[in-house]
Order: sequence, then structure tokens, then C-alpha cells
Amino acid sequence: MPYKTIIICSLLIACSAVSGAWWGFKQGQEYGSVMESVSFAHISTAQVDRLESGNRKDIERVIELFNLYINHGVDRFYWYAEHGNKHIAGLFYEGHEEILIRSMKGIATFRASNPEKDFSSGLSGLAKENYLEAYRNRKAVIEIFEAK
Repeated sequence: MPYKTIIICSLLIACSAVSGAWWGFKQGQEYGSVMESVSFAHISTAQVDRLESGNRKDIERVIELFNLYINHGVDRFYWYAEHGNKHIAGLFYEGHEEILIRSMKGIATFRASNPEKDFSSGLSGLAKENYLEAYRNRKAVIEIFEAK
């Protein structure tokens, strides 16, 4: 077999692998986004009902849920800052880092006047340890963005 044929076949295989991986990642990203959006919409229907009820307890539950969403967002940003591959992410999400930073600044501004409540007194053992570690990490991230 001539070396040109081997080189061409190798290039075609490499291109096929790269384009297949790219397509697969984009599809996974799209499917993940669909699942997250539909689930969030379903959860939101219950929250709309609670807000419309006007019941103070129901409204407090919605606020608690949104605080969980905020904490989860900070946790995910912390994970990304520690473990995320910014170069790969840049290939798939143009401007992602600017959006993350702008969002974290908004969260820090919110948390400056609405600090996270520490619920560790109601926990024990490993659950308490994990909660406190995440709580300290969130607090550190917020403090960094408050200073900017």
C-alpha cells in the first residue's frame, strides 16, 4: 500500500473521529440543556402557584428554593474555577467566561444585602462537614467577587 494512501486514510479517520466527538459533545450539550429547561419549567409551575396563592409561608418556600438555586450556581462556579478546562470550554461556548464573571458579580451584589443563612446547626456528621465546606467555599467566592 503506498504511503500516500496510508496518510490520506489516517487523516480521514482522524477527521472523522474529531468531527464525531464534536458532534457528540454538541448533541450532549443540547440534550442536557433541554432536560434542564423542561425540569426547571416543571418546578417553576409549582412556584408560580405558590406565589399566586399570596400565602406568606408559600412565598417563603419559593424564596428558599431560589436561594438553593443561587447556592448551587455558586457551587458550580467554584467547581468550574477549580476543575474546568477553560480552553475546551472556549471552543464550545464563545464568551462563556465573561458571562460567568458577570453573573457571579450579580450574585455577589445580591449576597451582599442577602447573605446566605448557615443551616449547619440542623445537621450532623458527614452531612454537616460537607455542608460547612461548601458554605465556606461559597462565602470565599462571594467575597472575591464583592471585592471586584
